[in-house]
Amino acid sequence: MRTVWRFHSAGELVFGWGAVRETGEICQRQKLRKVFVLTDKVLLNVGVVHKVLESLKARSEEHTSEL
Repeated sequence: MRTVWRFHSAGELVFGWGAVRETGEICQRQKLRKVFVLTDKVLLNVGVVHKVLESLKARSEEHTSEL
């Protein structure tokens, strides 16, 4: 069963179960060196932010995170 979908428009939207784990790969593919993650308490408390940061760390030699 498919769990991640892609929608192509002016940019690319990636969504679905597990899509947040692709954040690091997407940033690496686009050759992004610096990423700013802005969130709220709800996403922080349910663990989404942690998954984003882990994905970014896995694809980067250098990282800084401040929560």
